[in-house]
Amino acid sequence: MTRPAARTLISAAIVLIAASPAKADERQLQALLAKHFLQIHHAIPLSNNGAVKSGDVLHLPDEATFVSRGKCYNLPPVRYLGLRSEFMQASFEVAGAAGGEMPFEKIAEIEAEVGGKLRQKASLLIDPLSEEEPPGGLAALEKPNMAPDCAVIGAIIAGRTQDYILVTRVFHGALSALASLDLAGTAKISADLDSKIQTIVGSTPKVHANVSGSTLTLQYSKSPAPHSLAVQSAVINPDRLAHLYLRYRTGNGIELEELVYEYLTGLQPDLLTSLRIRIDAVLKILETRHSTAAAFYAFLFGGEGAIPLDGAEISQEQWNAVATIAAAHKIVENPPQ
Repeated sequence: MTRPAARTLISAAIVLIAASPAKADERQLQALLAKHFLQIHHAIPLSNNGAVKSGDVLHLPDEATFVSRGKCYNLPPVRYLGLRSEFMQASFEVAGAAGGEMPFEKIAEIEAEVGGKLRQKASLLIDPLSEEEPPGGLAALEKPNMAPDCAVIGAIIAGRTQDYILVTRVFHGALSALASLDLAGTAKISADLDSKIQTIVGSTPKVHANVSGSTLTLQYSKSPAPHSLAVQSAVINPDRLAHLYLRYRTGNGIELEELVYEYLTGLQPDLLTSLRIRIDAVLKILETRHSTAAAFYAFLFGGEGAIPLDGAEISQEQWNAVATIAAAHKIVENPPQ
């Protein structure tokens, strides 16, 4: 598998509406993360397990560690390789779902504190971001110890099971929100700006302010501690991928992309509900509908005919389709996972 040379950004930008603030649907955040990690890193995003290591076996749909790296392998300690920070453009509301709510009235107080009129923009930031994999990649994981629980690893590699993911690479980091505010010429910047803004916002989310030229950037987060964000699977099922991609290309794939984009950028609850109904219908038309995103991952990354993901000839267009379908599943899950 060839890793993408450039880390393109997933764009879900919208014009912010400063009137009556809307609360982001949790599905929007989960769908955005699914699209980002599958499209850019070819990795399954995690929702429930923040302490994964390469060599672990995860059980789907709950992401529980079925058997750990330490039980099945005698590998050196995990070493994280630092990666460049990554940004995902998002609405103010979706960014807040990850970084913590930043009410519009608080923004108004911050405007008054620094002086001048501020223009609101938002994005999600993954920083710090790192990855880890065992020395030698999948080859280091092909011969586990003889403990009974480790027998599942051979079954995964041979394509004799699904609902289990043998993790070959982990993406580790912390999510926060960024609000970039353009300062007017009369803006007043003081040395204790961080503490003043934190006083306005309250105890949460934690806020850090940075001024560069005429831009004030607020970075805020609910849970700043780095944790496991996404994992790469040891195997993928090429026949299932080929069928999925054929349906996507010859069916309603373009419509699904447009619907997912509309959902990621939408604000009004009635609109989001109608989009979910249509996205669900299109997934069924494409014959790619599964009960949950986790069921979709189990279907695609396992089962009879699965082959090692590293070295598999998968085009970026195919990964784009996988990312869109996964995001669509995060949107239609009920309740959101």
